[in-house]
Amino acid sequence: MNEQDYQKIIENIEKEKKYELNNSKLYRIKKDKRLLVIRRYEFEGLLYMMHNYHELLAHFGINTTYEKIIEKYYWKGMRKDIEIYIKFCDRCQRRGKPIGRNELHPIEVKEPFYQIGIDFVELLKVTKRGNKYIIVAMDYFTKYPEAKAVKKDNAKTVADFIYEDIICRHELPQKIISDRGSHFKNKMIEELIKKFNIKHKFSTSYYPQTNGLVKRFNKTLYPVSHRIMMSIILLIFGI
Repeated sequence: MNEQDYQKIIENIEKEKKYELNNSKLYRIKKDKRLLVIRRYEFEGLLYMMHNYHELLAHFGINTTYEKIIEKYYWKGMRKDIEIYIKFCDRCQRRGKPIGRNELHPIEVKEPFYQIGIDFVELLKVTKRGNKYIIVAMDYFTKYPEAKAVKKDNAKTVADFIYEDIICRHELPQKIISDRGSHFKNKMIEELIKKFNIKHKFSTSYYPQTNGLVKRFNKTLYPVSHRIMMSIILLIFGI
């Protein structure tokens, strides 16, 4: 949806029957669902995130990508945009991937915030508030991302984020997946996860080697890679 139409709906929200405003976000009401309305500058990041659902699995085709997106999101002409995006996907073109339906591999988790992935993304420039990074956590069950702009990518930042933005705001996760960076693999984080009885599993960005899980689930893990995090940031912050 273009910005002009988006703002027009918000201005006349009291007269709208198909839309509602909640926490400054616009939703389209469709039967018993509330779909987050996506603006033009946001949808490419969302498409990238959904189409490249797992770096180690085949890219999803048009039908599967569309079905995944319409579960939670809406914008006018979304089916056509999805078709165009996937037809011009460089990786799919080079691999000669069919653009129809691909098999969907569900993530083996029990409930929201049972397992989360966490990662840092470095911004291209320091913000006015002195923030240089964004720390992002993604819930494996709902794919809900929690993100926060921060000044440092160190152990204290991670510990504060896990406690204040995940445990206190949502649920106590049973498992946390991260890479082996020093900001995740250190004594402070070890003490935190021990205190809350959380399991901490390590992986690389694109080739997760979490003992047992890879063999058991046959590559069904959802690694929080740098490229996917950039897509999430585009969607959340519009940058």
